[in-house]
Amino acid sequence: REHSQSNRADELRNSLPNHLVKAMEIASEKGSSSWLMVLPIAEHGFCLHKGAFCDAICLRYGWRPPAPPSHCMCGHNFSVDHALNCHTGGFPIFRHNDVRDITASLLTEVCSDVSIEPPLQPLSGESLRFQTANSDSCARLDIKARGFWGVRQQVAFFDVRVFNPNAASYRHLSLSSCYSRHEREKRRAYDQRVREVEHGSFTPLVLNTSGGMGRLATVMYKRLASLLSTKRDMPYCIVMSWLRCKIPFSLLHSAVMCLRRTRSRNGYAPCDSALSSAPALDVIITEARVPVF
Repeated sequence: REHSQSNRADELRNSLPNHLVKAMEIASEKGSSSWLMVLPIAEHGFCLHKGAFCDAICLRYGWRPPAPPSHCMCGHNFSVDHALNCHTGGFPIFRHNDVRDITASLLTEVCSDVSIEPPLQPLSGESLRFQTANSDSCARLDIKARGFWGVRQQVAFFDVRVFNPNAASYRHLSLSSCYSRHEREKRRAYDQRVREVEHGSFTPLVLNTSGGMGRLATVMYKRLASLLSTKRDMPYCIVMSWLRCKIPFSLLHSAVMCLRRTRSRNGYAPCDSALSSAPALDVIITEARVPVF
């Protein structure tokens, strides 16, 4: 039966257009579907209002959200990919900073000397191997924590990157290739400098906008869940499941913010009357005419 279902799934996947195949790959990652299964507990941020839930379903299956604006504030035609990537209004920065702040807040429970955006020591004649290495005297990383990997006096540095897997530059790449590419870029920029100048460790935390994590980020958050489970005297599986909900919900709220909030710094948000006349979720699913996985 499992073999028959696997063959049937392959047949369905081969019959779908490329953007839906990519949507299936993204939705099948660990953490990408946690927001559909968790209880809507507002205390932990695990809740979405009606419009946000509808937008989240559209993002999950690659559908166009209901009643979108025709143009972005930057002047380009509106699309979901453009909304997730556009820097007007600083929304991608908010998305990055939210993940950074959540991670730093959890690290303060299990590590000492935790700080956000710590400056690196300036170089004084050291030569770096890669041309893309960051040699700026004002270089900073996102998070610093002492004793995270078990060595009490060793400092661990972390740098967060969140990317949109449906962007044009990643559309024809697998998710594993995207994660490896971003991790490699981060390590070339900072790894040698952190090891040889700071005498610490460097870990890039690469995530996508749907809540999936790269290999190194997965290792880091598993270690964090292990330390938190010991600190809070809770089972590891519960803490890890909570983490796999906390991070994706933060990214999901940020994605909905990129879709619906105004990007104007001096003006006012547009009226939400268009949203009140938006079609219901069952209408959206019916009009899409594709199977829901």
